[in-house]
Amino acid sequence: MDIFAAAMLGHLDVVRAILAADPAARQRPGPHGIPLLKHAEAGGPTAAAVVQLLTRP
Repeated sequence: MDIFAAAMLGHLDVVRAILAADPAARQRPGPHGIPLLKHAEAGGPTAAAVVQLLTRP
């Protein structure tokens, strides 16, 4: 599992842990150049908390 899969599946704790260890991961392109936020949005309601985390200033 990587941060992109975790974001899409709504694994908030995993996403938080990876971002705490590597804040630049938020800006890295994922598979096929898809941003992390788009992966979270694709997760729908299951990933809503991850979307909220990623859209906070």
